[in-house]
Amino acid sequence: IDFYTGQLKKYGKVLECHSSWKGGHATINRSGSKPKELKCDEDSGDSTELKVGTEDNQHIVAIKPQGKGSKFALVFVHIHGKDDTI
Repeated sequence: IDFYTGQLKKYGKVLECHSSWKGGHATINRSGSKPKELKCDEDSGDSTELKVGTEDNQHIVAIKPQGKGSKFALVFVHIHGKDDTI
């Protein structure tokens, strides 16, 4: 978690969320022209999601303890264009 937090800092303020494992699922609700700030979808669970950016341009790292190690997913979402061209 410390490693990925450090790596994500170059994209902005890192949000740390705790949720159930989704495998790096990204939620995108595109409405209007102003990009929305990211937020935590849940407040409890055994997985950690590190998020940075806005809904239109986000980096997510999902990490879940597994045995003596961890499983993780890396997601990058970048949306461009008008709502009807997505």
